Amino acid sequence: MMPETNDHERRDSFRLEMTAYTSHKPKHIEFPLSADYFRELESIALNSELNNLKLELNIITDRIKDLATRKAIEILNSQLDIVSKLHINQAITQQELTSQSISISEGGCSMSIDVDIKEGDEVALALIFTPSYFSLFVFAQAITITDSEQPKKVHFKFLDLSERQKQLLIKTMFQVQTDAKNR
Repeated sequence: MMPETNDHERRDSFRLEMTAYTSHKPKHIEFPLSADYFRELESIALNSELNNLKLELNIITDRIKDLATRKAIEILNSQLDIVSKLHINQAITQQELTSQSISISEGGCSMSIDVDIKEGDEVALALIFTPSYFSLFVFAQAITITDSEQPKKVHFKFLDLSERQKQLLIKTMFQVQTDAKNR
């Protein structure tokens, strides 16, 4: 017989504390995609696509036998990373985003919010995780609000998270766990 686990232990095994720049806006019918709410952050979303291309390039690079060619590709990859992170930092600074610690799982997240929000409200969320700068633009619903004063601690449930978004989020979470263990 397996030992019984309480809800808190089960929740801890699927949730992770991560640092992210956050932004949120009330959901409206005229914007069908969550990224449409954050046009000013569009360049950050493109960075996620750049990271996907980087992963594909790494797979191909691993097959190259010539050490000089492999090293040249690694250097070019590093240069792209630096330019990309510089661009993202500029966008974050221009939008005056601040980072905070959030609790996240593939089903939702908890964060502090300094505006009035009620349980059941739907919002568009922009989450830009550090230090990877993986970005997640998603719709979410406020499930519970734990503080009555500002800022409020709001627990969100993700709505219609695509399979690709789930996979990228889980991959990012595993990378954070791996990095923390290696420190």
